[in-house]
Amino acid sequence: MKKFSILFLLVTLFGQIAITDINGYGKEYKSLDPAAISIGESWLYSNRYNKSTFNALSSLISLDMTSISMFSSFGKISTNNEFQQSKQSIDLFNFSFPFKKNNVISIGVSPLTESDFIIIDNDLSVVPGNEFSEPIAYSNKYDIIGGVSQLQIGFSSKIHDQYSFGIKWNKLFGNQFSYHTNYIYSISYNILGEGIYNLSDSSFSYTANKFNGSIIDLDGRKQFNKNSSVSFLLSLSLPISILTTQSINSVQSDSQIFNFYNMHLKRFALGYTNMFNNKTSYIIEWHYINSNKGNQELMILNQNSPTVHSLHCGFFGQIINFQSSLMNSASLGIGMNVKRIELNDINSYDFSMSLGTSINYANNSNFVDLSFQIGNIFNPNKFVDSQYYTKINLGITAGDLWFSTKRREN
Repeated sequence: MKKFSILFLLVTLFGQIAITDINGYGKEYKSLDPAAISIGESWLYSNRYNKSTFNALSSLISLDMTSISMFSSFGKISTNNEFQQSKQSIDLFNFSFPFKKNNVISIGVSPLTESDFIIIDNDLSVVPGNEFSEPIAYSNKYDIIGGVSQLQIGFSSKIHDQYSFGIKWNKLFGNQFSYHTNYIYSISYNILGEGIYNLSDSSFSYTANKFNGSIIDLDGRKQFNKNSSVSFLLSLSLPISILTTQSINSVQSDSQIFNFYNMHLKRFALGYTNMFNNKTSYIIEWHYINSNKGNQELMILNQNSPTVHSLHCGFFGQIINFQSSLMNSASLGIGMNVKRIELNDINSYDFSMSLGTSINYANNSNFVDLSFQIGNIFNPNKFVDSQYYTKINLGITAGDLWFSTKRREN
C-alpha cells in the first residue's frame, strides 16, 4: 500500500475519523447511546435505572410514556506525530411511544458512516524511463466527503414474562463524493545527479455515489429475574444498490447502478448482566462486526472495511435516590473494552475506558445521560504507531403522556 499522510481539515464541518476508518465507506457508527457507552460501549444495556438502550429495542418494553431523545457527541483525535483534530456532531434523534400492552414503536434517524478528510501521497512515485520515454513521477490527492444515513423504524414486544424481542428496519440513504487529483512531474538531473521534479501535467476526476439499501436489526433478551438477563443483537445487511456518476477532466460519463451485497451478517452481539451486593450490576458482552462485502472499487482506497472482534465489560449502580418529585435518581457507570481490528492481514488493537452518569428526573419520565471515553489505537498502520482519542457524549430524553399506557405488572 502506498504511503499516505492524512490531513484532516480542522473545521467543524469535517468528521472525527480514525486511521482505521479510511476504508469501506468511512467511519461507521456502532453505539450512539451515552448511557451505553459509559459501561464499556455496550450494545445491549445501559447504566439507566431500567438498563434500557436505544441500541437494542427489546430493552424498551418497560416504556409507558412517549419519549423524544437526542444524542450528541464531541470528540478529539491525536496521533504520535502531534496531529490533533476535533468535532462536535448530532448522533441520533428518536421518537418512541407505547402501543397497546407491552409493545413499543420507535422511529429515528442517525448516521451510519461518515467520511470527511483529505489524503495526500507523502512521497512521489517514480516511473523509470527507457529508450522510448523519459522518466516521470506522480502523486495523488483524494478529497472524500459525505456518508450514509439511516432512517430507523422499530417495534419491540414482551411476549412472555421472561422474553422480549425487538426488530428494526434501517433504510439507508445518502451520498459520498470523491475528488481525485493526479499530478505528473517531469524529472531532470543536476550535475550532482540529483533529481529535480517539475510539475508538467495534472488530471482531475470526480465520483459521486448515491446509496440505497436496508439493514435489519433483530434483538432479544431472556429475563431470569429482576436483576439478571441474557441478550443478543443480530444485524443483517440486505442487498444494496449504488448509483455512481463519474467525471474526468470535466467530461461526465453516464451514471451506472451497481447492485451487490447479497444478504449477509453485518454484526452480532451476545451479552449478560447481573447484580451483586444488591447495589451494583455488571455487564459482559462479545461483539463481532463483519467486513463489508461489495465492489472494492467503490470503497475508500479500494479496500473493504475491517473485521472487528471485541470484548466489553462494565459496572454500574444507583448512587443517589432522591426523595423528590423533581429529581428521582442518579446512577454511575464505568467500563472498558478491547477491539481487535483485522484489515489487510494486519491486526490493530483499540483499548478504551469510559465513565458516565444517568440522571432520572420528573417522575422517572426524563433522563440526562453523560459519558466520557478515552482510548488508544495501537499500530493502526506502519506509519502511525498509535492514535489517541477522547469523546464526550450527551443525551437528553424527555417523556410525556402522549399515547401513554399503564403497564400491567406481570
